[in-house]
Amino acid sequence: MALWFIPAVMEKIPIQTQKNKINIARKRRVVRFTHFYRKTILFLRSHKWVAIIIFILAFGLPVNKLPEEIKNKDSSFAKIYNKTLGSDYFVDDLKPLLSKLLGGTLRLFTEFVYQNSYYKEPEPTKLIVIAKMSEGSTVHQLNELIKKMENYISKFGPSANVCY
Repeated sequence: MALWFIPAVMEKIPIQTQKNKINIARKRRVVRFTHFYRKTILFLRSHKWVAIIIFILAFGLPVNKLPEEIKNKDSSFAKIYNKTLGSDYFVDDLKPLLSKLLGGTLRLFTEFVYQNSYYKEPEPTKLIVIAKMSEGSTVHQLNELIKKMENYISKFGPSANVCY
């Protein structure tokens, strides 16, 4: 019975070939990615130094944190540093470029995270009172209302600061 039933049902139910094409394309992408991933892992296994250099450069070298010059003139290291890394050409021309090329995420973090943050001394708390009365009210009524508010606020301490 199944020998005649299945082909007859298959004629009545259309098979969607579109999904089949999408699945094949998706599987091809997965195979390509897996092949690329396998080649990358094999390469990095045999060339570990490449992975280490990529990691270091991604994190960044703190070129922008190098001092412009070393003040101690007696040291031979300071003399060499001031002639090479402290020279005007390096500081003005090369250091900004090297900072961008070798700075990585460390440079971005130090430039943009602390750029908008600052510390300021704490100020005393202020209470701002805005009072409005309905139309037809007089200035004397508004004054009485503000006096009641000031008396109420003065209960909390003499240092209460009110701005109008």
